[in-house]
Amino acid sequence: MRSHLAPYAVVACATTATAHIRPLDSGAGFHAVPGSTLPAGTWRISLRADGTNFRDSTPAEAVEIASGQGRYDYVQYEHVESAGISLGVTDTIQIDARTGWYTGSGFVQATDGPDGVAAGVADPSGLTDTWITSRWRVVDDPAMKSQAALIAGVRLPTGDDEERLDDGTLLDPDDQPGGGGVGFVFGVGWTQSPAHQLTVDASALWTENRSHDGFEEGDRFDVAIACAWRVQEDASAWPTWTLVAEILGEWTDHDERDGVSDGISGGSSLYGAPGVRCRFSEHGALGVSMPIPISQELEGHQAEERFRATVTLDLYF
Repeated sequence: MRSHLAPYAVVACATTATAHIRPLDSGAGFHAVPGSTLPAGTWRISLRADGTNFRDSTPAEAVEIASGQGRYDYVQYEHVESAGISLGVTDTIQIDARTGWYTGSGFVQATDGPDGVAAGVADPSGLTDTWITSRWRVVDDPAMKSQAALIAGVRLPTGDDEERLDDGTLLDPDDQPGGGGVGFVFGVGWTQSPAHQLTVDASALWTENRSHDGFEEGDRFDVAIACAWRVQEDASAWPTWTLVAEILGEWTDHDERDGVSDGISGGSSLYGAPGVRCRFSEHGALGVSMPIPISQELEGHQAEERFRATVTLDLYF
């Protein structure tokens, strides 16, 4: 398990605003970060729910796996409900802040010790860390119908890191709702409108984590590309429907515990994510996306995902 509020969830809400793309029109991605920014003085409130379903396992299987590799944990289902607020400071600079609430169901942790393998269960929940990010649009080319922005942000350790198993054992830091340490994100977002009803977003984000109490979560690299086709030709004929297709790539480095690399962490995953967005008025849009794993190359024996689901509601003022 990882930090539960991913950086792309903070900055991926599309906010296009140029002469060739309707101001505040929904862009392409739920996960790809656009190169556009909110117009100066515009506020957005964004509500988002992210759920993940994992492949079935049992406490007995966890004990067996832990006896071979030292420890093993899994959760049947986890979800994060988050709220964010964004402001167009100028026509080229946007700031965002987001925090959320994490809930895990059916969590099992098995650890091999001097007296054999001990297993505990929990349903951890609590406040996540808080992300504060900024986006600076550095390219706006009307002739090419493209935009690009630089992205930077910081994760503040505001989350709950005191969740415990049923026997009172403190959960590992990477299983807590909050990571406990500071993190930083840097990246770039790009947007292009090659056709009247077609929008393409692409982004790359690097997340660097800092150590806390002897534990350092592995750094992370996220890439995504999203294509969106608006069904109606008239973007102002509410409601407008947009079909979305995304490809997501995630790579995570090994965690470190007391300066030692943890071989049962890290890996890479590739997802395909179909989605749909409904712009129901000039001031609001509702969307649903479902990332499905194409491949999961995880280090050691880790719980694999079945699918994810994302629901978003964006309100503009």
